[in-house]
Amino acid sequence: MKNLIQITCFLLLVSVLLAPAAHAAEGTSLTVAAQVNHAAKEVTITGAISSGAGKQVSVVVTNPSGSVDYIDQTTSGSNGAYTFQYKLDAQERGTYTVTVGGSGVSEPAKITFNYTGGGDISEHPPASGWTNNRTHTHVVDAGSLKPATTNGNPVSVIVPSGKTEVLLPVNAAELLGSSSLRIQSGLMTATIQPSVLAELLQLADDEALDGASISFAFVFGTQAEAEGALPSRRNGTAMSVAGQVVHYDLALTTRGGISHRLKAFSEPIEVVMGYGENADEMLLGIYYHNEEAGKWEYIGGKIDEEHNLIAADLSHFSTYAVLAYEKTFADVPAGYWANPTIRALAARHIITGVTETAFEPRKAVSRAEFTALLTRALGLKESSRVQPFTDIPEGEWYAGHVAAAFEAGMVSGKSADTFDPNADIKREEVAAMLVKAYEYAEGGKTTTAPAPDYADQDEIAAWAEPYVKRAAEAGLMVGAGNNRFAPRAIANRAEAAQAIYNLLTQVEA
Repeated sequence: MKNLIQITCFLLLVSVLLAPAAHAAEGTSLTVAAQVNHAAKEVTITGAISSGAGKQVSVVVTNPSGSVDYIDQTTSGSNGAYTFQYKLDAQERGTYTVTVGGSGVSEPAKITFNYTGGGDISEHPPASGWTNNRTHTHVVDAGSLKPATTNGNPVSVIVPSGKTEVLLPVNAAELLGSSSLRIQSGLMTATIQPSVLAELLQLADDEALDGASISFAFVFGTQAEAEGALPSRRNGTAMSVAGQVVHYDLALTTRGGISHRLKAFSEPIEVVMGYGENADEMLLGIYYHNEEAGKWEYIGGKIDEEHNLIAADLSHFSTYAVLAYEKTFADVPAGYWANPTIRALAARHIITGVTETAFEPRKAVSRAEFTALLTRALGLKESSRVQPFTDIPEGEWYAGHVAAAFEAGMVSGKSADTFDPNADIKREEVAAMLVKAYEYAEGGKTTTAPAPDYADQDEIAAWAEPYVKRAAEAGLMVGAGNNRFAPRAIANRAEAAQAIYNLLTQVEA
């Protein structure tokens, strides 16, 4: 995205200085025009970015003294059009410089306009180099970022209604210390760690940081916009918009108008988004819109039913939405005992069908398959380390899951160097893996509620007996009926789904 940037400035209203400029880059072109209404002390900057709608455009205006008079950013609209408008905030006549940049533009474009006066303009000295003359921007000064205590509690910023951007001083990370920054606008909340803000500064030279600022923007989208990008119902899969749609952006903008963004955050940024009162919480998740792939990708989500909120950790910013994902299988009717569990886990993308339309709930589960369910449920990333077991060939779909679970202490082998991945998993093995996964997630031992004495207690292997007991105590597993545990029975897909659901219920309680 770089090409010819044509810059024109034309005369409009009382006076406008024509100052054409051209900026050559390959791929993207920008047009820009500046107009000054001296009577109203108002500047309007308009233009278009050739890459079309939904692109970030930033502007910086410096006054004749070289100080920043105005800084802002927006998302281009139809046909790439953008508009900035602000009131002149200083009683200073002379030449003002407008610098405009955008997504894919390697160097900013510059034009100038003259302000010759006309009417009184009240003095309003800038705080930390910036002035709050943007209608949709909330400026946070340095004093507001200093933690009230040293206990590490977040520093909170409440964004006034109608504002969709927060402007922070460039030294925000230093001011926060060890405290995180929590920004709230209505139902939407974002919690940013100071390390992320510090990392953002590394994208620019020290010289460029003089007069720079950090901006956090959140543009609320409409349900219609999000639904337009959803796939149509197919093979029992349906997606729908169930809550907020937000485009997030975090940028470092230098005085020269160049914006820098992190491709990925060193520490995740937690966002909280709202959803509708009639939404089915079991089906909800926060999804990221992957524009290149043209699809919505599941991120996760922890539900707060009392306040109709859902939270997730984001590793990068883009457009996110609260969506409902409903998957039905032809062989799992509404009245089937495991139907709610299967629907809930499918919505969280932990389980899938054997085919697009069949789940095969009574089919046996292998040790490798159950291990993969555990790692997905707890959000463990597949490990690329050397495989600890000799019977797991490199490149097998489950190899990374087994390695990750082994590193977390959630699974062990049938022997010192074999895992037997394709063997059907027994119920007592399920109990052992569940207890280890629970203790990994909770960082300690399971609870000590009374465990039943099963009629087939003597059939439980000696090594598995404490795990079966603790699984029952923690509510991770129940018996197989008739006061029996059936430790050697093979677990099927429906039972495995219920076991995973029980684990999540306890861990997320």
